[in-house]
Parts: sequence; C-alpha cells; structure tokens
Amino acid sequence: MITSSLSKARNLSQWSLSRSQPVALPEEPVDQFTPVEKKKIWLVHGSHTGGHRSAARALEEALEKHPGVDAEVINLAEASQNSSPLSTAAEATLKAGPWLGKIRRWVFDQQFAGNPMVKWASNQAMAFEGRFQDKFLERLEAEKPDLIVSTMSATNSLLSHWKQTGEIEQPVHSVVTDFASHQMWAQDNIAFYYVATPAVKADLEKFGAAEEKVQVSGIPIRGEYAASSRSAAEARRELGLDPDKPLVLMLGGSLGLGGFGDTLTAIDKGEGGFQLAAITGRNEKLESELSALETNHDLTVRGFVDNMPSWLEAADIVVTKPGGLTCSEILARGKPMILKRAESGLEKRMVERLGETGAAVVVDNNEQISFQVERLLNNPEELQTLTARARELGHPNSSDEIARQLLSTISSSKF
Repeated sequence: MITSSLSKARNLSQWSLSRSQPVALPEEPVDQFTPVEKKKIWLVHGSHTGGHRSAARALEEALEKHPGVDAEVINLAEASQNSSPLSTAAEATLKAGPWLGKIRRWVFDQQFAGNPMVKWASNQAMAFEGRFQDKFLERLEAEKPDLIVSTMSATNSLLSHWKQTGEIEQPVHSVVTDFASHQMWAQDNIAFYYVATPAVKADLEKFGAAEEKVQVSGIPIRGEYAASSRSAAEARRELGLDPDKPLVLMLGGSLGLGGFGDTLTAIDKGEGGFQLAAITGRNEKLESELSALETNHDLTVRGFVDNMPSWLEAADIVVTKPGGLTCSEILARGKPMILKRAESGLEKRMVERLGETGAAVVVDNNEQISFQVERLLNNPEELQTLTARARELGHPNSSDEIARQLLSTISSSKF
C-alpha cells in the first residue's frame, strides 16, 4: 500500500536505486537557477549497458552544477522485482544467438515502420513490467520529484502508462538517445522531447509528437567532451603514442562488439604510416585476443577506459559502431567516422542517418573500411571536410543546454 508518511519516507530512503556519482568538474560560470526550495529531478532508464545510462549520468552532472537542484539517475531494471526486466529485452539479444538477433532486428524494423500492433504489444509488455515496480512507485509517492526525465524508449512507454493510470502526477520529459527515432519513443503522455537532429524531430512528429514539443538539442554527453584546443599530436603524446603518426581509432561500445578482429586485420593490411588503437570496453576476452595479434602497424589495445575524450582527441579517423552516445561524443570532438552498413534493425537506421550528415563514410565490408582509411589519410582536404562537418553537427554543450531548459521549465511551471 502506497503511503506518504514521514516514517515510510525514511524507510524508503534506505532503499538503493542506481545512482551514479557526479563527476568532479572545474568550477565554471553557469546560469544561476535559484528555486524557492530544492528541486528534485529523476533521470530514469531501464538498461544495464549503453547510452541510455550515459545520457542520464551526463544530465545529472549538468543539472547538479546549478544551486538548489538534486538530480538522481534511477535504473528501473535494477529496481524491478522481475528477474528478467522487460526493459532490457532488446539489449539482452545483443549477446544472444543469431535467431534472437533476427527477431530483434525485425521488431526494430516494425517499430520504425510504425506497425501499430507491434507498438501495442510493446506497450502492453512494459505495462506488465510495471507490476514489478512497487518500490519505485512507493518511493515516487514519498519523495515527489518535480520532474522525471526518461532516456530510453522502454521507460517512455512505462512512464506514459503510469501517467495514464494516475500513478504519476509529475511531468515526464524524454531525451532520445539515437540519431533515428522509432514509434516507441513517441508516447501520448510525454510532455517534451530533446533530440539529436532535425531528422529525429521529424521522426517523432511522424509518429504523433507535436512539433512544439520537440527541441533539437543534441544528445547529452559529459562536459569533458567539449571541444579542446590542443592538437591530436599533443593528445597522442599524452597517451604514450607516436605523436607524428596519424591514429585510426576503433571503438565497439561498452561491450566491445562488432567483429573487431576481422576489421582490425583488414585495416592493418593497408599501406601508410599510420598507427592503430582499439578500445574493447568490458570485453576482456576480446582485449586479450587483440593484444596477441601481430600487426604491420603499431597497435595499442585497451579495455574499458576512463579517458575516452583524450583517445578521441588523439584520433584522425574513428571506426565505430553507430551508438547514439558514442557518435555524439565523436562529433563533439569533431572527428570523422567510418561506419559499416547494417541490413536491418536500429543499426541500419543509425548508419543511414549518420551517413546523410556528411560527417561519416558508410561502407559495406571490412575491405572497404581499409580502402577508405588509406584513401582519407592520403587526401587531407577530404579528411578536413569530414572533420569540419563533424564539428558543425557536434553539440559539445548539449547537457548544459538541456539542463537549463529543464530548470527553466520547472521555474516557469510550464509542463
């Protein structure tokens, strides 16, 4: 039974949801938002990995730079009493076999196509997941945050459902963490959206979101990704790399997915005096395998790193998977990308959209990646054109801009 008593609130305060620790940043001037009383914002997702969590943490960092603001990241997957939280279903298939992978891609294809039955079924699944979220709802009643921000389409669905049933009174905003939006992001009870590009804004409008409720802000990234004035050579020197050799950086997300070994081997066959670096995330097996490779070019392999901005700063070209947060961080640093085309699913739309921006080169296979690396490094003018376009598209201050908008919204009470 939900209660708002003080004793219940004290008990609930001991309950631990996922809360990231703000990253310490140098003091810098910020717009002063001084509420009459402390304002509380919950940043909600339901993911064990990836960009949804990173976007929430970046916003938490930006919000808590303002006085009188208490921002908190809450992971509904960890709060759930369901042993297999339904918000994690899509990411779970990333590690599954090819059969489940095909189902995942089909579902995303249908969501992008606007299949109403697939959206209905997905919304019903998340409403069912809500039955396992008593602790979250109890804490919501006890603490009464001023605003809830969702960084995941699955939590958009669940929070919108709770708004419909009256279990949530607070306004719900959403940050879309991809460069293409499918229909699950667009829910009836989302008050406002923040998106990466005008194309994503158009996606949401196609699926029913009102034009005035969508702002092109960029995807929130941590403040340390703001553009730096130092050269790539200086960054390479700091990382212990050869400052005089161009760097081709390979990224595969936090799980280190994407056929790293074959791609790296193909690039290594190319001509030229460049060096290679691969960041394998939390995939320790892959890190070990790549470290054992004999290569023609200097190769540096790292697992999970906490200085990714420096690695991006050091790179001349980034070969990566098309994750929304990763690509936003790359664009914020003004670095051109090479992406491999996908046949279906979310990855297909992401690659297509990023290719359309003019900041990424899209290829079909590893041999073409190798060809493009060699071609771009031998054509500095074209590489500079890609770099300039990346800088135009980057939103290095996206988190601060969204934070100011959220606080302005609370201050004016316009939800």
